Parts: sequence; C-alpha cells; structure tokens
Amino acid sequence: MAAQKGRDVLIKIEDAPGAGTFTAVGGLRAKTFRLGNPETDLSDSESPGAWTERGVGFGLKSVEIAGQGIWKATAQLKQIVNSVLQSEVLRYQMVVPALGTFEGPFTCGGGIDLGAAHDGEVSFSTSFNSAGEIAFTASA
Repeated sequence: MAAQKGRDVLIKIEDAPGAGTFTAVGGLRAKTFRLGNPETDLSDSESPGAWTERGVGFGLKSVEIAGQGIWKATAQLKQIVNSVLQSEVLRYQMVVPALGTFEGPFTCGGGIDLGAAHDGEVSFSTSFNSAGEIAFTASA
C-alpha cells in the first residue's frame, strides 16, 4: 500500500448545529489525532505469580484532535473562536484517507492560540476533545 499524503487528512466542522454538512477547517498545515482506550490495572494480591494483570474496556474512551497552521479569516475559524468564548460543543469530523471518518461532539477545551511575527503570517493552533460518543465509518 502506498503512503498517505498528510494534506489529504482533514479536520472538518459542522456548518451549523444539526445541518449534517461539514466544511474543512482552512489554513491547517499539521493535524494530529489521538484515540484513547486506556488499560486498567486489574492486579491484586491473588494475581498468579504476582504478575500484573491488565484489562481494557474499563476506562473512558477518548478522542483528541489538534491542528496548527496559518490563520485565514474563514467562517470555520471564526466558529471555533466563538465556540471557545461561548463554551459550546460542536460536531467535528476527522477524515483519514484509506482508514475512515471519526465524527461526533467535541469541545475546543485546549482553546485556540494565535501567534504573529512582525515579518510573517498569523499562525494558530487548537485542539479538540471528545464530548460524547464518537462514531467511526471505515473507508470503502
């Protein structure tokens, strides 16, 4: 299988609550995604041979999405800033070609950081944390 192009990975935001249509967040140069399902230590004094026993499915699942890039005054970036100011939960998608799409409610709990050098473009970084069940649809 050929390597995937990073520019084809997309973070999308729902255009309006309940609309069901999503638009890519513009200006992103880097995107990261973390899917968590932590192990739980199930060991006790009766664990065979005093070995650690681990299990999954006991902890809380989570998804974290982050992106950074150059600021463009798009409706999507303004929507993210407003969600921070209003403490809103919005629906996002993370589209990973040849894998699938993760979709669900997220908070912009990491906030949004803006940076500006006097001789360069305005940059931003932001992160989103799952705020409910995240659906996964595998690519065909």
